[in-house]
Amino acid sequence: MDRRSLLLGGSAGLVGAPVLGPVSAWANPKHDDDSERRLDRRRIRLTAQGVLSLVTLTYMVIVINNQLIGWNLQREFDRTPLDRVDGSKVPLFGGLLRPTVNARLQTMDFIGQFVLVNTLLVLVLSAAMAARPRRATLVHENSEFEIPGRPKPINAPGLIERASEGKFIPESGAYLDSDTGELIALIPEHLASIKPPKR
Repeated sequence: MDRRSLLLGGSAGLVGAPVLGPVSAWANPKHDDDSERRLDRRRIRLTAQGVLSLVTLTYMVIVINNQLIGWNLQREFDRTPLDRVDGSKVPLFGGLLRPTVNARLQTMDFIGQFVLVNTLLVLVLSAAMAARPRRATLVHENSEFEIPGRPKPINAPGLIERASEGKFIPESGAYLDSDTGELIALIPEHLASIKPPKR
């Protein structure tokens, strides 16, 4: 029995069970008309190995304690280029700047990998989470997308089983900083300069 079987064990009882105040991950995707439309904001689309077409993500979901929590991705998010200079340590002004992905990864722990189920990006844990994330960043190709807010309960009957049977996106990984609460999702392809800590 692999680690996914252990972590997802007993999930059959969850499918179809009510979750307090969930949103449905199987709902028809739609654009958030209230989202701001300006430069450096866009929907998150993936081109992953083994995926034949461009996928516009609708949710990023975590399977944790036989429950589903996640972020609704059906809107545009702030996008920052990965190949920017890390100015976070510049005297006087460095504290006002956000460290690069590489700098933030060095204080994070690897917690699992991703499976793509239709338009849902599902994180299957391989290690216990010290705390639930308070925000997320998705890294893909040459960009990092900032996903604010805590994950909310998700209603997607059958998703746990489908994720447990699916194939991991090669070289994908999730990293968590238990101090800041940030979760970084690395989804290849991304810049070769991104060096995640050893698993």
